[in-house]
Amino acid sequence: MVNKMKFLRLSRGMKTWELGARVGCGEVFLNGVENERIKASSELLKKISNELGTTKEELFERVEIKAVGVK
Repeated sequence: MVNKMKFLRLSRGMKTWELGARVGCGEVFLNGVENERIKASSELLKKISNELGTTKEELFERVEIKAVGVK
């Protein structure tokens, strides 16, 4: 299980540093936000959600990722 923020970033083929550059924060900081070790400001979460095409509230929902071809 991963949070929706990471799922959406990966599904768009974006690296952490690419999303960080688009929203104005560093790769390490964004990685901490994705892994819920760092709390981001409401403004930064809004930028991230806009970039990923979702809402702030949905960023940290849990998403199950299944490997292709695995039963």
